[in-house]
Amino acid sequence: MDICIIEPCGGHKHMECIGFLLDIFKGLNIKIYYSRDKHDWIKYFKQLYNFNTENISNILRDINEINNCKKVINLTADKFFPFFSKIKNVNKYEIHHLKKGGNSIDKVIRLVKNVETYNRKRYRQKYHCYSIFEGNSKQYENEEKNIVMWIGWCHNLFKGENIYEKNFKDWNDKMKYKLHFFWTGTGRAYEKRRLIELVGKDNVHRGIKSPYLPHFFKNVKFIMIRTILIYGERLWTGAITLALSHNIPIIIKKSYRDIVDVPGITYEKNYYEVYDKINNMSDEDYKKEIDKIKKFKLEIREKERKELL
Repeated sequence: MDICIIEPCGGHKHMECIGFLLDIFKGLNIKIYYSRDKHDWIKYFKQLYNFNTENISNILRDINEINNCKKVINLTADKFFPFFSKIKNVNKYEIHHLKKGGNSIDKVIRLVKNVETYNRKRYRQKYHCYSIFEGNSKQYENEEKNIVMWIGWCHNLFKGENIYEKNFKDWNDKMKYKLHFFWTGTGRAYEKRRLIELVGKDNVHRGIKSPYLPHFFKNVKFIMIRTILIYGERLWTGAITLALSHNIPIIIKKSYRDIVDVPGITYEKNYYEVYDKINNMSDEDYKKEIDKIKKFKLEIREKERKELL
């Protein structure tokens, strides 16, 4: 085993981050220890990369092998896992998703490029990596792209920011694309019912299993990204992972794009600022947006491999 990846949260958090690690370390002997995979990410990644898996209950059995690995990576830094103290391997890393947390590991991988870790003095080495993999979407490149999809926690659609009222109430009168919503958070039941009443049940999605994602996105032309702000901190959103991994251009707030530093079509305050642009975008200009994504992924992955290999 060259690379050991440990998921200490029972398989319900951050399994999607396995993708970028598999992409960085592809070609090496990788083993993933986990107990459950709620969204079938392992099943999807098996289509894309070569790696082995093991139930986390067997991890003590493999302690000697793990100590001889090139890298040991904890997927979720804010989840304490007593086993980490038994690993003597000096090349231990943890991925920070929030400011809080941290175990007995002195190297951190941060997903948001321009945000410091919680305790900047604690880590000997800090790395920024993009949670992007190479998705299985090529087979659908020639499909008709007639959907714009909003992805996020839909509980802010009607309260607080009131995203729907500001941006989507006149969609059908102005836009040539269909509007779909991918509900990724728990939200409130009445808000989901309200959304279904407005756009129809067939246009609101939830609980998509990961192996189905390429087919799910086959007709999606643009993905709208919700700015993630939790505990006063800008976070990486999985919507960017899904979009860029499957070569789908994103519509993203400029201030957020400047923080995460990814290619995208930007607006200042509201999504509707770019509606004319995407409505009238030529096939040639759309292809240029796709090419930006592909070039970006090649460049950042080459840089990350040089830093971590």
